[in-house]
Amino acid sequence: MCKQWDDVIKLYYHATYTYCIEEFELEMAELKDTHHDHIKQRVLQSQQCEVHPIDCNRFKVDDKWTDTIVDLEQRSCSCRQWDLDELQWLPGMQMTALCSDFYTIGWLKHAYSMIVNPVPKPETWNIPDEIRHRIILPWKKKRLTERPKKSRIPSAGEFRKQKLCSNCGGKGHNKRSCPNPSCSTSKPLKKHVLVAFASKKDIID
Repeated sequence: MCKQWDDVIKLYYHATYTYCIEEFELEMAELKDTHHDHIKQRVLQSQQCEVHPIDCNRFKVDDKWTDTIVDLEQRSCSCRQWDLDELQWLPGMQMTALCSDFYTIGWLKHAYSMIVNPVPKPETWNIPDEIRHRIILPWKKKRLTERPKKSRIPSAGEFRKQKLCSNCGGKGHNKRSCPNPSCSTSKPLKKHVLVAFASKKDIID
């Protein structure tokens, strides 16, 4: 949201004051509509999830790919999505009551209510010599000797993701360890592939 608003300010940087005020009002209305569209999109996505209550505030949200623990009292979830953008997506809830106040027009106006002095051109900056000639080296990061982990460590109370078999559609195993190899759902070979395979077999014979 901040990046989106900074792009708007750069666009009207050299415009007149009256024109900027009118355009800012229109942009703020568009930004508000954009956030409502994000909430509507998350409501549609949440309708495909299964919600299992843990207690009065904590729920386990199970979708096709991951299992997430959501805490309504702390306004956080184990996937960290609610913690980062502060936009809720649980179904059956009053969405505006669970979203942060920073997405309202009042807070957006308050963020730019103070006077911001313009920054002069970089050619006019008075930089001391000790800072001008200072060389900043990149951070020395030592790579660990052990093999890097492919999956993250699950949080406390978070359920591990179950494997989904592409052969039978069951959970808890994959196609290689499937107990029902006969129910393969793989697509049949195309006609030109079968012809090429048959001709290759005749050449070998």
